[in-house]
Amino acid sequence: MATEKDVKKALIELKESMLKAQLKALKELKKEDGQTEQEVADKGLSQVNMVYNILKVKGRPLHINEIIMIAKEMYDINISRESIVSSLIKKVYASDKFIKTGKNTFGLIEDKARYTLEENGGVE
Repeated sequence: MATEKDVKKALIELKESMLKAQLKALKELKKEDGQTEQEVADKGLSQVNMVYNILKVKGRPLHINEIIMIAKEMYDINISRESIVSSLIKKVYASDKFIKTGKNTFGLIEDKARYTLEENGGVE
């Protein structure tokens, strides 16, 4: 005989599978509009996550003007300069993903050691 815990678990699993099916159906509808799965996924990114991806791909710190230009090319989005600088500065102060390497120039904390190594000509 199924316990209350077993029934609850089964209901949660059922709901989860229903939601996954609904999400899959929505993604398929978006793809029917000519968008690739990557384009659909990219549209769900926050601007901060877009900046993270840009910095990850470029592999070096970038000035905010470069970041905005690349975001336009990669994601077809116009990012407000003041808004994204404010968001990135908050992340820098919180030591969350980003570092400031110069005036309005940002890099990734995870790549900080590599940036330093490259600045020193590969010598630690």
